[in-house]
Amino acid sequence: MASARVRAYRRYHLVDDMVERARAIPDKSASIAAQTSCALIQAGWLENDSAFEELRKRLTPVAELVYDDLHGEPTPMCLPLRS
Repeated sequence: MASARVRAYRRYHLVDDMVERARAIPDKSASIAAQTSCALIQAGWLENDSAFEELRKRLTPVAELVYDDLHGEPTPMCLPLRS
């Protein structure tokens, strides 16, 4: 049970850090790049790793949803990240 709680806590903070990156960068492409780099580096990936770009592409849809929610572009499948 404790290990599941730790994993959930890490996921929460990973997404929270992505939200904070997106909040600070108004340009969509720069925001997405910053969010995905932040998440991957926190997960232990290095930019020179051969799979880094593939993982960045897989994480991009999440980063797009975060950006769109924070900067007012509506997305029907996204729950609001702010209250």
